[in-house]
Amino acid sequence: MRIRILEEPGTCQLVQHRYYGTDRAGPPHLEVEHASRAVELWDWYVNLAYDGRFLNETGLDKAKELVSEYRQLGIMLQLVESAPTEEALQLGHFIGYDIAFRGYTLSPLSWGLAFGEMPSGSRWKPIGPVLQLIQRYFQPKLNEYGLLSDRAIAQFLYDVLLAVDRYCPGYLESDLDQFEIVALGIVDP
Repeated sequence: MRIRILEEPGTCQLVQHRYYGTDRAGPPHLEVEHASRAVELWDWYVNLAYDGRFLNETGLDKAKELVSEYRQLGIMLQLVESAPTEEALQLGHFIGYDIAFRGYTLSPLSWGLAFGEMPSGSRWKPIGPVLQLIQRYFQPKLNEYGLLSDRAIAQFLYDVLLAVDRYCPGYLESDLDQFEIVALGIVDP
């Protein structure tokens, strides 16, 4: 079981659509004297979750407490479980599949697969038609959480992205071969 604490969707100004995937920030650092328990829980979380490590069942109660303490300060967070398949989720209710670097960050779904127009001089201009094809085929398949509901579609998108990267190295995310398809579930606080 892999659980992370992430900001609620809509918090990040860079993401212009609802995205509930892995590519979101965790709890922000606090320097609030009257919220010493929240600061103490943040220290615990950062030391445990540093470098992409996930919480385990033994940390679940503290994670829920951290989410609660932050909510009292007006900072909305979620507990997100990730697993290889929907059936492998143990605690979270399934919301979709993400494609993420090492299963926990950097997702092409985070920007809604919106490539937009390719201005002349853009480094993406040579593969613009391929990117538009990816956008037109896969973007309508994103669910209300900005994820893919079907693992086969997620695998197909991943295979297409790998093929683009193979024939046009450096145009997409680096180290695409280290990305994973992960089922995500929201854990009730």
